[in-house]
Amino acid sequence: MKKVINFQTICFTILSLVATAQDYSGDAFRYSQNSNITGSSRMQAIGGEHSAIGADVTNISGNPAGLGMYSRSEFSFTGGFTSLISGTNYINTLTNNTKNNLNIGNIAMVFGGENKRNNVSNNNGWKSGNFGFSYNRNSNLLNSFAYNGRNNKSSLADSYAELVSRDARNNGAYLDSQEQFNADTRVAQSPEALYYQMYLIESVDGKGNVPFKRFDFLNPSVTDQQGSFEAEGRTSNWNFAYGANYNDKLFLGLSAGIAGLKYDFVNNHSDSFVGGNILNSFTSTQTLTVSGRGLNVNAGLIYRPNNAVRIGATIHSPTWYSISESFDEGISASVKASNTVGIPSDLRPASVAPYDFDYTLATPLRASVGLAVFAGKSGFISADAEFVDFSGMKLGSNNLSSNDNLAFKNDNNRKIRSVYKNDVVNYKVGGEIRFNAITLRAGVNYFCDPYKEKYDNIDRNRLAYSAGAGYKSNSFYIDVTGSFTSYKSAYSPYTLNNKADYPSANIESKVSNVSFTLGTYF
Repeated sequence: MKKVINFQTICFTILSLVATAQDYSGDAFRYSQNSNITGSSRMQAIGGEHSAIGADVTNISGNPAGLGMYSRSEFSFTGGFTSLISGTNYINTLTNNTKNNLNIGNIAMVFGGENKRNNVSNNNGWKSGNFGFSYNRNSNLLNSFAYNGRNNKSSLADSYAELVSRDARNNGAYLDSQEQFNADTRVAQSPEALYYQMYLIESVDGKGNVPFKRFDFLNPSVTDQQGSFEAEGRTSNWNFAYGANYNDKLFLGLSAGIAGLKYDFVNNHSDSFVGGNILNSFTSTQTLTVSGRGLNVNAGLIYRPNNAVRIGATIHSPTWYSISESFDEGISASVKASNTVGIPSDLRPASVAPYDFDYTLATPLRASVGLAVFAGKSGFISADAEFVDFSGMKLGSNNLSSNDNLAFKNDNNRKIRSVYKNDVVNYKVGGEIRFNAITLRAGVNYFCDPYKEKYDNIDRNRLAYSAGAGYKSNSFYIDVTGSFTSYKSAYSPYTLNNKADYPSANIESKVSNVSFTLGTYF
């Protein structure tokens, strides 16, 4: 079974790291959130996709009913630059970190135009139907932070001593066996065996029996700790949509999507022992590689009772993912040449055999309603509310035995229901004002905390602000948008039975994004 530090994420960030076996509830949330402002630069500028705004390429992935408003064809490309600045306070030590990312946000094509057989004056009924397809980056899983500080209470090795001690089978003879460790390749079959073979934990009774403790390699117990976490990834969709126009009053749309998922992280943690008499230091490096494919469908409508008002509604099905991941961990150590317990000074690094696992995920059902009010061709203001049932995320697996598959499903889905809300409501408000060929836009997006309980006394509701401008001619357009959000989170490199014995870091992250869209009509 998987032994890996698991990430609980909220609103595009890591909440905590907890050493667990087969806990995938945090992974489910990470791949289910849409806490980034995405789509064309125009839609990003007004806070993201608005369900009542039509005739924008973002309708293909948002409200496909908006395609019914097109009267000509269009192609557009949206690129983006994201900058993440994080500040971490770990044991009263401040560390800053920056990570940048270039990405493609949206590529879209719409085939639009009036249906010739309906192109007559005073015609009622179905007037046109337009098809579009697009690639849309739904979320950016970029993350990065670093930390360091002097710890007078514990080491990462203590957490693995507690892990080994939970199972009486983990005696020294078993952890030394060929089944658990290959001395030639330096590959262990479990983290317990890895930490034992790297002389980081030892039996309390000195005879190889549980319980275990951290190896007595330092006196006094003072540890300089530092670490870093680097992650990149995205969830995305190839969308194929159709929107129809009924009498310029009611617009209906349907889309189908092929979803993609990519996520990778590298997590480093080092302990350096002040006054250590056996080891100088050790470093743990964990890597995770995740990929997935999925399917989803969206449906929507826009009702225009008059030229000034539009009412929109959409429903987004879950995305049904099939996900594959690979996890591994390696440890290197620096040994004092003069140590008195016989540890070789040239102790070679060792690693855990890569753990590969396949599972399924159904993301939450989402529904949106919106209202837009237009001032002729001078501009508009629009507001949306999005309803998300995060407690409805579903995990499953066919990768294990039948009993283990059932346990994986029940345990993880039970935790999802206990941790996440079923009544999350996100809001967005935005608008634009036009001055002939120039348009100015602004918006704000409020993302609600999806957790039932408050962690670390941190407010995880989040606001994202955006603004932009555009130029439009009869044949092409250019839009530029900037957005900004900040949020707070907490992080623990490891956990122990006694909460007072391990530290946590407070992280403040600031995310800035600049996007541009180039589009042409044909």
